[in-house]
Amino acid sequence: MAKKASELVAANVDRLMRKAGLSNAALEKKSGGRLKRSTVDRVRRAQGSAGVDSIAEIARALGFDLWQVCVRDLVPERPPSLLEQATGDATGLSTAERELLVKFRSLSPPFQRLVLNDLERYLQAELQTEEKKGEHTKRHA
Repeated sequence: MAKKASELVAANVDRLMRKAGLSNAALEKKSGGRLKRSTVDRVRRAQGSAGVDSIAEIARALGFDLWQVCVRDLVPERPPSLLEQATGDATGLSTAERELLVKFRSLSPPFQRLVLNDLERYLQAELQTEEKKGEHTKRHA
């Protein structure tokens, strides 16, 4: 039998919060006070009907879009994505580039920042390697 929408959202929010190790109070703090812990508690227990804005704020604080917390069988480690959202305008991208884009967009913003920082270091290392190769070639010419 199909769950009510409030039960589905409650189960997903609870699953995401447990995975993140967040309490209701911690999510209130993470939202910058835009959420109240009592609202989070009501959503997690499917009590009453939470407003769409409240659910959207909970999703945002957890690093998800509103629609993602409404998906059946949500797996926090593999958040759902829309094909268009996952690849954007992928015209002209190789398979590897599309795969990279999909995986990057599935990361939370803090992890996206870590990947970008690592990428910057890789680019600098590659540039230094190319410069050294150029110096080596000049010395032996």
